Amino acid sequence: MKIICPNCNHLIEKENINVENDYGFCTICQNAFNISSLLNNNSIKGEISLYEEIINNPPKGTWKYEDFDKITI
Repeated sequence: MKIICPNCNHLIEKENINVENDYGFCTICQNAFNISSLLNNNSIKGEISLYEEIINNPPKGTWKYEDFDKITI
């Protein structure tokens, strides 16, 4: 997973990403941010983008159930 700083557009280093706590930190511009806030603005590249593609366009023959705290495919 690659995360781009929403403030300065630099690549965030792995040690400054904490997905469990929804936290990212940019050492370049000293910006702290919630990773979840980046899902809709294309600042996350790789695994999350693939995950969003599956969620938004589930494979034929599958179903998607959205609950308030999870999505089941």
